Amino acid sequence: TKFEWQCDFEPIPIVKAYSPVLPEISTSASRLIKSLSLSNPAMSEILSYFLDENLSPFESACKFLSVNPDFINTQLPAIDVMDEQKKSDFSIIFLISLASLLIFFCLLSAILVVFWRHEVVVKAGSPMLTLWIIFGCALLYSGVIVAAMNVSETNCSIYYWFNYLGFFTVLGRL
Repeated sequence: TKFEWQCDFEPIPIVKAYSPVLPEISTSASRLIKSLSLSNPAMSEILSYFLDENLSPFESACKFLSVNPDFINTQLPAIDVMDEQKKSDFSIIFLISLASLLIFFCLLSAILVVFWRHEVVVKAGSPMLTLWIIFGCALLYSGVIVAAMNVSETNCSIYYWFNYLGFFTVLGRL
């Protein structure tokens, strides 16, 4: 005799979350999905939300995560989301050296402008505006130093501040 399973529930379409191409796109996402595992009690809890409270599969999973906020931290390994964006030591040293050299030239230019501020050529260029433009360039180069560092929320904020202030200081004086 042929045994057939009888199910009272509608079939739920399975959404494929993993693809062989995923590691090529994002190694972090690939490791995250591969390391995800649910225990039987966790699956039973999600299923109870689905069956007893008539929630959708997505809503059931969301409710499970809201009831168990530490699930992600305890079940999944610490994954650096920005691991694809890590910079090599050479590029960090090169960018910091280049930006430092350019900041040095800005300081040297500022000293020369102040030293020769009474000369006709420097007076014609308005020494004060020239110093503001040089200061804006130094701010922009400082942003390059911050950009060379590893990605973090603080570095991103500082980078944008340096870029905005430097850009508007330079262009505002032209």
